[in-house]
Amino acid sequence: MEDALAWAADNGVTPVGEVTQPRTAVWSTALRIPTRDGVVWLKAGGAGTRYEAGLVKALVEMGAPHLLTPLAIDVERGWLLLPDGGPTLRSVLDRDPDVSHWEKVLPGYAELQRHAENRVLPGVPDHRPQRMPAVLAELLETQPVEHREELEALQPRFAEWCDELATSGIAPTVNHDDLHDNNVFSSGVLFDWGDADLAFPFTSLLVTLRAARSRWPDLDLRRLRDAYLEPWTDSHSRAELELLALLATRVGKVGRSHAWVRALTGVPDPGEHREAAPGWLEELFEEDVF
Repeated sequence: MEDALAWAADNGVTPVGEVTQPRTAVWSTALRIPTRDGVVWLKAGGAGTRYEAGLVKALVEMGAPHLLTPLAIDVERGWLLLPDGGPTLRSVLDRDPDVSHWEKVLPGYAELQRHAENRVLPGVPDHRPQRMPAVLAELLETQPVEHREELEALQPRFAEWCDELATSGIAPTVNHDDLHDNNVFSSGVLFDWGDADLAFPFTSLLVTLRAARSRWPDLDLRRLRDAYLEPWTDSHSRAELELLALLATRVGKVGRSHAWVRALTGVPDPGEHREAAPGWLEELFEEDVF
C-alpha cells in the first residue's frame, strides 16, 4: 500500500483522512482516498487482470465515450488512479427498480463498443469468434469439467456458432464481459474492465441479461436485448441481430470461463472460486439467457 500511495502522491493526490481498502478480491484491490477535491480511487490489478490499466489508457486515448478519465495510469504495474463516479446503477435500482434505467445505459455502452471497432487493444485477451474453438479446446484440456465427453462432442457445433459470428460482418470490439449493475454508474459511465477482452460485441449481453433476470425474474429480457442492439440496425435486420445475439451469448460462456482462469492466475488458493471456470463451461448445456 505504501508504494501505491507514494505513486498517488507523485500524481498530486494527498489524503485528508483515513485511506481505506473497501474492495478487495483475489484478482484486484481498490483503495479509497479522501482528498480536498473529493474521493479518489486507486485500483491495482492482479497478475491476470493487470492489463486493465493499458486497456483503459487505450480507450481514453481513442476518445471512447462513457468512461471515467483517469488521473494517472501505470500500465506496467496495472494501477489506475480514478475520480469517484458517483452512485452505481445497482444503488439506484435498489431504490427505484425500474428497468428503464438499464435501457438508458445499454445504448451508451453499445456506442462505446462501436467506437472501439477494429482498434488496437494492447494486452487484451483475443476472444474473436475465430479464436474461440481453440479457447474451448484449451479449457477442456485444463479444467476439471464434469461432462467432458459431452463438451467434446459439442465442439463441432460450437465451431459453427463461432463461424456464424465471424462471417456476420459485425466487427470485433472491446467486450466488458462483466457488465452488471454494480460495474456501471447511474450516469452510464462504465468501470471495472478487469475481465474485458476483444470479442464479438453482443457477447456482453450474457452477464447483463443474467443480472437483469436475477433482479426481475418475470421480465421479458428481449426488451433489454433490443435496446442494446439498436445501434446495429443500420446494417443488419432485427432477425439477423437476434440470431447473432443468441449465438454470442452461447459462445460467451466459454469466454467467461477463460476470464476466471485469467483472474485466478497466480492465486495459490482460489477457495470458493475454484469451480467458476469449469462451471461456466457446464453452462453450455443450460438454457439460453433469452
